[in-house]
Amino acid sequence: MKFLKKDFAFGIITIISGLIIVGTLLWGFTKYPNIESCKERFVLDEISILGILYLKPITIIIYSAFICWLFGLESIRPYLTKLHITIKTLIFLFLCFLAFLSLYEVIWNFFAWSDAYILTNGNIHIDLLYHLPTQTNPTASCSSNFIYTTKIQFLIMAISFYGIYFFHEIMRTQNDKKNSRK
Repeated sequence: MKFLKKDFAFGIITIISGLIIVGTLLWGFTKYPNIESCKERFVLDEISILGILYLKPITIIIYSAFICWLFGLESIRPYLTKLHITIKTLIFLFLCFLAFLSLYEVIWNFFAWSDAYILTNGNIHIDLLYHLPTQTNPTASCSSNFIYTTKIQFLIMAISFYGIYFFHEIMRTQNDKKNSRK
């Protein structure tokens, strides 16, 4: 149907997923206004979706953020293809660097989870595992929840992987068009 253009539909999905993120953030801040640990409010509860699926608020946030990134990039593809090749290459290289950093953090966090599990003989509640402020950032005012941190790093990794694919496809398609004209 010509009625609904792909870019417009992708833009609507981007906006909806952005609103889900904002709604989930507002829910967390209103339900737990005086929480001691940074980001703990987003891992304490499970939200029921249709009574069959239970997700932590941080999980809803990262799923929605990934959908927002995917459809947001696709909705502005025509504009991004018009960028100069140098700009696209710089974005591509930055995303490669970001993928490296986030993959390192994700792997490190899974090793830390495994160590915590082994050191406690399996008697650990993973939702209550934290990075102490002095371990991660001496200027931090509170500890950071481990699940929250790992999921955010995993989101950054997924976003950068899709961005690498996306910009590679744009550059490859333009290169193929140039070569076919010769």
